[in-house]
Amino acid sequence: MQGDDLYVTRAITVNTDGSELYALNDSGQFSHFIWDGNEALCAWAEPEDNNQKAFYLFQDKSKKYKIVGEESMTLNGHNTYVPHTNNEWILNDTYPQGKERLQELYLYHIPTKRKVVLGHFYEPKEFSGEWRCDLHPRCNPSGTKVFFDSTHENGLRQIFEIDISSLKS
Repeated sequence: MQGDDLYVTRAITVNTDGSELYALNDSGQFSHFIWDGNEALCAWAEPEDNNQKAFYLFQDKSKKYKIVGEESMTLNGHNTYVPHTNNEWILNDTYPQGKERLQELYLYHIPTKRKVVLGHFYEPKEFSGEWRCDLHPRCNPSGTKVFFDSTHENGLRQIFEIDISSLKS
C-alpha cells in the first residue's frame, strides 16, 4: 500500500452481532483507520463526494466527515491515537519520501493544529516493495513513549523508542 493507486478498499462498519451493515465510504480509497470512540473513524481516504485524499474523521452510519490535519498530515501513514490524551493527539508516520528516502515520524495535536516532528529516518534502498520497513509507530499503554520499526541504523531492522512524556502538554 505504498502508493494510493495500488489499492482499492472500502469502509464498511457492522455491529458485533452482524446487524446494521453500513458502507461508510465506498470511494475505493480508504486506509489506515483508527476508531475515535464508538461513533467515528479517522482514516486516510478520499470521500465519495470529494476527490481530495487526506485524513478524515468519518461519523459512523452517516455521510458526515471532516478533514483532520489538512495543513500537516498531508501524506498517507500509519496513524494511531496517543493513549490518555482524549484522542487529541495522533501519532503518525510517512512512507519513504524523495531521493533521500526519509520517513517522517510525528505527533499531531488536533485542537491546536500543532505538529511535532519526532524525527526523519532513512530507509536504505534495499528495503523496498515487500521488503520495506514501515515505521508502524505505536505507544506504550500510558502514552509516554513511542516505539517504531526502522532500518536507519546500520541497515538492520530494529525497534526504537522515543520518550514523549514532555511533549503532550
